[in-house]
Amino acid sequence: MLPAEDETVVAQIRRGESDAMRQLVLLHFEGMARYAESIVGARDDAEDVAQDVLTCVWEGHDTWTPRTSIRAYLLTAVRSRAIDLRRQLEARRRRAERAAVAQEGDSPTPDASLLWAEEDAVLRRAFQTLPERWREVVALRYGQQLPFQDVGRVLGISEDAAKKLARRAVLELRRILGV
Repeated sequence: MLPAEDETVVAQIRRGESDAMRQLVLLHFEGMARYAESIVGARDDAEDVAQDVLTCVWEGHDTWTPRTSIRAYLLTAVRSRAIDLRRQLEARRRRAERAAVAQEGDSPTPDASLLWAEEDAVLRRAFQTLPERWREVVALRYGQQLPFQDVGRVLGISEDAAKKLARRAVLELRRILGV
């Protein structure tokens, strides 16, 4: 169900009001890009994902009907596109590595691990050791500050399952970091 405060914005965008779309971009782009970066690992790619999602909203503005909060809708779309992009990038990397091995006979160098958008390198490395689903929950709950209900909606799981995954992720991060 769409929250009341989002109904006005959706109605304005559906009417093609560019000011409403501009406000949507200003409010949500940075959070969308940070979440995408937690999935794809590169800021430029993450911004492309966020921009693509917002472009699709605007191009289909006359029929846009989010069933959840605007934020949850946008982050769900970002997650889907970011995962697709990450898979494409990984497939390209594997093809390039195979080509390099075939051409030179040398073994390829491993890619740098995906890094969390925070400045603390230790935390980023610890974050990257978490299972993917745990990283997503942490990025949505603590990075995007979504309520657990919306975290569940974005990931297609229950609110309780989101809480359990977040609790496990936080405990594991504390164990790794020794806090």
